[in-house]
Amino acid sequence: MKKFILTEDEKKSIRKLYYLNEQYAAIEALFGKNLAKTASTNMSDDIVRELEKKSAKILQNSKVITQEGGQLFLLSASGAKVSAKTLSDALDAVMTGKLPKSAVINYFPRQLADGTEFRSFFDSALMNLKSRGGASATASAVKLGQVGLQFKQMYSKAGWVQTHQPTSNMSGWKFHVFSDNLDDAAYLFEKLDPVVRKWGAGMKIGGGDMYTRSIGTAGTTQYGKGTTIYVPSSVFAKNAQKEFLKDIESAISGYKSSGTISGDKMINKNIGYRYELSKPIDTKKGVTDSEYQVLYSSNQGGSHKPNNVEDMFK
Repeated sequence: MKKFILTEDEKKSIRKLYYLNEQYAAIEALFGKNLAKTASTNMSDDIVRELEKKSAKILQNSKVITQEGGQLFLLSASGAKVSAKTLSDALDAVMTGKLPKSAVINYFPRQLADGTEFRSFFDSALMNLKSRGGASATASAVKLGQVGLQFKQMYSKAGWVQTHQPTSNMSGWKFHVFSDNLDDAAYLFEKLDPVVRKWGAGMKIGGGDMYTRSIGTAGTTQYGKGTTIYVPSSVFAKNAQKEFLKDIESAISGYKSSGTISGDKMINKNIGYRYELSKPIDTKKGVTDSEYQVLYSSNQGGSHKPNNVEDMFK
């Protein structure tokens, strides 16, 4: 195997590169967690040995990775270069649900210089990040109270949990609050329970098992939809939908987790909304559960409402 030798200047450049938070995830995905940890504390000759041990497959072909001007690049079969910054941005966009993986992949070369399919490499990098809890942009560091801790304990192995039923007919409108892990879900239950009760709304939250399925999988139409609040017709009858939204925003004002929710119109970094019925209805009267089942239109990641439905939150 060809030895990967770094000059002192290159070591300093790469050390600087590691300290850039927006690039760290990509570098860690490329070379492994232990290497990234070592690099962030002491860039020494040990890094060369760590590179060889953790990245032997990549380094067997010196054409796959190169370093220029203090930046790392992957080389494609055609000779095109993919910078660590570009890769990091792409990983972040998919991990936070800003873009579907299929859209991101199309902007990259098909193969790396050693013949590896870039799609396979990208999938491995995503799995690597996800196994460590995802991109930093989604980390919330929530502090759970007694209610949140009880929710987490009770529903750690559950699927969907219908925590509240609406006290009036369904309006067809619903909010999603971004959450892709059980701690965030428990925190949102704790904070939103009083608001949902006050307005007689419905609420559904993903239990622990859901985050190993679609809700926790970046790039899917269900990613991040861990908490759903169903707006009842009684809210629209009072013309109080914006007041209801303000109560939701106020209740979770300290919540940091964020991500784009597919099919929703985003109100801010973690709250989106959509209309879920196939045709317009009188939102002040709403529809019964049986009528709702007939009219329900599943999310396909498209517009947040049909063209002939008035946006009640504009």
